[in-house]
Amino acid sequence: DLEPVPEGEEVVVEALAPITVYRTEGRTTSYFNPLNREFSLLVEANLNRKAQALGLEEGRLEVKPLRFRPRHKRLERYKETWVEGWMGRYRLRGAPHLLRLALLSGLGSKNSQGFGFVREVEGC
Repeated sequence: DLEPVPEGEEVVVEALAPITVYRTEGRTTSYFNPLNREFSLLVEANLNRKAQALGLEEGRLEVKPLRFRPRHKRLERYKETWVEGWMGRYRLRGAPHLLRLALLSGLGSKNSQGFGFVREVEGC
């Protein structure tokens, strides 16, 4: 069982590795930037799949970029493919156990390839 984040249901994190969020339809992959509504929805869906796999309760998670800048975009090469990801700071709002899971497992996709690693920078 995961311990909840003591500060409550909100935390500010900084990406230490690019957060990648995408949807694949057929042979086309569409990446989403943090200003796109799909970004937060797909991060939430991904985190809920992780929670379900661990036997944890699913819940809501909202992801909002703070001081978004186009220069936060990163293109990383992984296995002959370019992957788009985003650095920067984000405000996460949701159930404490999901916030803790986000800090432990990362945000977005391709966490096992090193994407989406975040650290808490301030409680809210």
